[in-house]
Amino acid sequence: MSEANEKRFVIKHVFKNISRIESGQIVYGSTKEHFGYNWTLSMSWERPSTMNYIKLMCEKVPNDSTWSIETTINSEMLSKMGKESEIHKFSAKSTPEVIMVGMYYEHLRHLTVNGDLEVEINVKINEVQKEKLRNFDEAMKEFSDVVLIVEDEKFYVSKLFLASHCTYFNSLFFGNFGEADKSEVEIKEIQAEDFQNFLELINGESFVDDYTVNGLLQLADFFDSKTAFRRCEEFLMNSSKKSVREKVGLAIKYNIDKLKEKCISSMKTVDEVHSVLPEVSSHVADSVWKELLMKTLSFSK
Repeated sequence: MSEANEKRFVIKHVFKNISRIESGQIVYGSTKEHFGYNWTLSMSWERPSTMNYIKLMCEKVPNDSTWSIETTINSEMLSKMGKESEIHKFSAKSTPEVIMVGMYYEHLRHLTVNGDLEVEINVKINEVQKEKLRNFDEAMKEFSDVVLIVEDEKFYVSKLFLASHCTYFNSLFFGNFGEADKSEVEIKEIQAEDFQNFLELINGESFVDDYTVNGLLQLADFFDSKTAFRRCEEFLMNSSKKSVREKVGLAIKYNIDKLKEKCISSMKTVDEVHSVLPEVSSHVADSVWKELLMKTLSFSK
């Protein structure tokens, strides 16, 4: 998986007056959405061990017994405990939270500032497993005329069907490329999970959601699929719970002008404008900077 395609995020929270947390009490941070899942930090003091536990929670996918997420977690707090990183797995069969840190208060208080403890966790999603709505494995061999290999996983598909949805595959299979006559073709620089979601989408088996939309947009752009792109655009415009910052980032990256305009028009404060600036690079057209400047100036009227 290339670094650009990695699913990473940071979750943080300041726990106030941790010395006043009572035995058995659980204090929760605010819930944040990342890659379509809700994540929460919590802190508790549990007897008889008299230890303070800091946990990361991930909201489960309901009614899917196959669901699981494997994560790699690292933080400054773990580094101070002599740990570079830890792998944690959430699944439908486990509890919704995992213990990241368990420390006695006398050790934990050395990390506090005026009695408050700031926790910042870096999370990388290594793998997500969930129920497949449609299989493209060898069982589909009699209905396919080509095998696409993505990250060593084989997908049995129809050239004509893919070509009708994607300019990329139309050129690959019916243009002047050597792959046109091959029975197996490797597709590089994409993820098998995203490709599974993409195939389900264009076959009408699934809908776009906040977890899949980033990967689907990347493949819609990569394969030049107007169908997939349109469905991603409609979802982001009407149903997504992603932050304005994330939406603006996707709108700029994939030239979704309607989404960008809707996000900018929805901003009510200068702070909201400032929040999206990290998504606006020096390579972005001057028109975007101008729109944000004009939005900021409108608040002073």
